[in-house]
Amino acid sequence: MNQLKMINHRDAFEIGEQIRKGKTLILPTDTSYGLCCNAYDQEAVDEVFAIKGREKNKPLLITVDCMKNAKKHLLWTATIDKLTKKYWPGPLTIVSKCVNQMFANGIVNENGEVAVRMPAHKMFRKIIAMTYRPVVATSANLSGEPEIFDSKEAFKIFSERVIYPNAVMNFGKISKNIPTTMIRVDVMTDEITILRQGKIIPNLDLNKMQRYFGRFVKKKV
Repeated sequence: MNQLKMINHRDAFEIGEQIRKGKTLILPTDTSYGLCCNAYDQEAVDEVFAIKGREKNKPLLITVDCMKNAKKHLLWTATIDKLTKKYWPGPLTIVSKCVNQMFANGIVNENGEVAVRMPAHKMFRKIIAMTYRPVVATSANLSGEPEIFDSKEAFKIFSERVIYPNAVMNFGKISKNIPTTMIRVDVMTDEITILRQGKIIPNLDLNKMQRYFGRFVKKKV
């Protein structure tokens, strides 16, 4: 058995400090337990890819605690402003032009875009705030395996792995939710593309959405 640790307290400052210093942690999020790290720390980001067995050509999304910090990472447009005011905090991920040059490799895609979300989970958002950094959050499962909703299950799975995170936060069982909706906003055309349909905007009516945002909306084929 490896040296994986279980965090049995809910001290957001201490957990945030661990992330800021380069630790990889499994934490509760809106949708499932997430594998998290400092998005500026290259070694930590590389560890997340290795722990999950994730392909390097699949960039990781980042989470923020507030709109002010989201604006430090995305080229803010009127369309993004409408989307965030309507759906954040919540399980909506926005992919658009990145304006922050500090991210580790593996965060920004080949088109210069970054995926950003402001979670609704209060504990997780407190931890992000105490990190004072954008926080990578990807589902805490091995690539191709089911998502995890119980801290004990996460501990069991990763305690048997050769490559593993530093710790799991013991938040118990969390609600089973489907993955976030992912939307791409093209800053050149203001076109909205739905990359993945999730909890937000169930049974989406594209015509209604187009009328609300005043932009062309399409689903990725």
